[in-house]
Amino acid sequence: MGLIDDLPKVVAQGKREAQKILDGLSSGGRIALQTNELVLPTKAKAGYFGQSMREMSTDGWLNRMVYGDNLLAMQALLAGDAATGLGSMRSRIDLILETQDIGMSFPSQ
Repeated sequence: MGLIDDLPKVVAQGKREAQKILDGLSSGGRIALQTNELVLPTKAKAGYFGQSMREMSTDGWLNRMVYGDNLLAMQALLAGDAATGLGSMRSRIDLILETQDIGMSFPSQ
């Protein structure tokens, strides 16, 4: 069997996983997102000493980087989180990028 022959099985499995996520949204047990860090604007927007950062409000939209299992993260984004003020992201998510663990560390300096 080739890759093309396996495609219907892969699609069916993906649909089952997606349905599990959607079913989990209606259940009482929800997964909350936790903010560990903020990705601030670039120096071009914030100045070299972050002058505009004092005026930055976290009440509006902030881009988010979500760490963890992609299915659990998707469930949390679709459900929303009242504690952080994040509404449901249903039909508003543009991209979910799953990074691959390549077994290497890239420390920042």
